[in-house]
Amino acid sequence: MSAQRPPQGDFFEEATQVLERQVRRQPYLTVGAAMGVGYILGGGVPGWLARAVFNVALRSVASSAFRNALANLDSGPPVD
Repeated sequence: MSAQRPPQGDFFEEATQVLERQVRRQPYLTVGAAMGVGYILGGGVPGWLARAVFNVALRSVASSAFRNALANLDSGPPVD
């Protein structure tokens, strides 16, 4: 019996790879985004606004992930 990875492991690996590519391509933008997130998490923005922005971002990410999952289902297994 082979051990299977939990599905979230793939998500975190993919997220790490995307973040590393982003840092290499646009380091100043990435640092600015990190500073903005830190400001928000530090209480610099009203809670209701932070929740609204987070909800919009979460829906966008979920929508993109759902579209990618559907595209992978349509492509089928690779043919040799």
